[in-house]
Amino acid sequence: SDLANLTETHYAAGQVLLDQQKPEDSLARFRSGIAAAEQAREVDARTPRYGQLIAEGLLRRAEVERTLQRPNESLRSYQLAESAWSRIVFEFPAYAQFKAELARTRRALADYQRSLDRVQDANQTEYRLQQSLSHQPDSLPSDHYHRAVSYAPLARQTTDDKSEPSAAGLADLSGYAEKACEQLSQAVKRGYGFEQGLEKDPLLLPLNTYDRFQKVVAE
Repeated sequence: SDLANLTETHYAAGQVLLDQQKPEDSLARFRSGIAAAEQAREVDARTPRYGQLIAEGLLRRAEVERTLQRPNESLRSYQLAESAWSRIVFEFPAYAQFKAELARTRRALADYQRSLDRVQDANQTEYRLQQSLSHQPDSLPSDHYHRAVSYAPLARQTTDDKSEPSAAGLADLSGYAEKACEQLSQAVKRGYGFEQGLEKDPLLLPLNTYDRFQKVVAE
């Protein structure tokens, strides 16, 4: 639709402005894009693309607000992005990529909450993340890939935590890596077509240091 195209135009301009070190102007563009997407969804709530655009815009808005060092605004935008993805997953449960985006948003929210020393909130977000990851039935090969993408960020120490992980923490990281690699292995066995080599996929980079991942690459 015209409104969807307008939204994408705003988002593209917002990214250009952000690359030009103009975060205030970028933020205005993302806000305009979100407003256009919300207007489009009011007209046609049955099209998943509109809700997807809203959720994507909220997440990008959160990142720009974080750049501007506005923690309260950024935190609120992360929370709204999580709610937006949750709504899309509920309304369109067959779209595995939406579940993966919800998981990535919850990971980003939890990381940011920890950076703000909101440990209890971060723990609650990570609990919701684990719940969403544990209730995803097997179906298409692409579902396994998107599920692996959801687990991959959990297989690394968060960038905001500069301390060395404990032995238990390392075990947790390895466990997430194992789950991600198992899903990738299933995707390969079921004939999922990867556009690029697994080791070059930026969404799977946290897995590169794990032996199991290298075995899946060689399958």
